[in-house]
Amino acid sequence: MTRLFLLGIVWLLLVGCAAPAAMPAANVPATATPSAEPSPRAKATPVPRATTTPTPESSGAEPSISVVLQRSGGFAGRSEVFVLKPDGTVTTAFGELHAPGGAAAALALTRKIVATNILSVPPGEYLPANGCCDRYLFDLTLTLDGKAYHYVTLEGNDSAPAPLRETIESIQAYIIAAQ
Repeated sequence: MTRLFLLGIVWLLLVGCAAPAAMPAANVPATATPSAEPSPRAKATPVPRATTTPTPESSGAEPSISVVLQRSGGFAGRSEVFVLKPDGTVTTAFGELHAPGGAAAALALTRKIVATNILSVPPGEYLPANGCCDRYLFDLTLTLDGKAYHYVTLEGNDSAPAPLRETIESIQAYIIAAQ
C-alpha cells in the first residue's frame, strides 16, 4: 500500500512539473521545437536560412519586428515561449504581461534589436561543441516585413555572434521588466 501511495505522489509531481498543454499562438510561421538538450552535432557553424537582409533604416519608417523567444532547458528543464507584441504585451503560456511603458517600450526594444545588427547575422544554429550543463537553449524568431529570421543558441555561448547574444539579452531584460 505504501508503495502505491509513493507511486501516486511521484506521478503527481511529474504531471505537475510538465509543460502546459497550450502555448500562445504566435504571429509567425511555425518552427520546429528544439529539444531541451543541445544536439551532439552542434558546432558554432551557422546554418543559413535566409539569403537577403532587409534594412529597415532605408525605408524611413519605424521598424516593426515580431519577436518569439522560446527558452528551454536549464536546471529544471523548463520550456517557456514568449511572444512580444508592439503594444508592450508579452504573451506567455500563463497569460499576458505588460511591459512598463507599453508601446513606447516595445518600440525602444525594436530599435535596440535593430541597432545590434542582428539582421546581418545569417539565420541558423549557433551552438557550441560542448552543450553541457544546465544551460538554456534559446530559439529566437524575428519577423520583419513578413520575412522570418530564425536563430538557435545556448546560454553562455561565447562563440555565438555578438549581435545574437545582445539581442537575446535585451529581450530577456524586457521580459523581466514586464513580470
